[in-house]
Amino acid sequence: EAGEECDCGTPANPCCDAATCKLRPGAQCAEGLCCDQCRFGDWNDDTCTGQSADCPRNGLYG
Repeated sequence: EAGEECDCGTPANPCCDAATCKLRPGAQCAEGLCCDQCRFGDWNDDTCTGQSADCPRNGLYG
């Protein structure tokens, strides 16, 4: 929703502050296929670029 950086969810989420729906200090992301421990993953250049928590479309698959 507007103004939210992440899904508030539960207070136990280490990446997202449930009271403000903002990422916690130092967190880049709170969820997504390319989000690992609150950071953008870059373990597979074909799917995770290190620039986003979402995986870009792969031209080979579609």
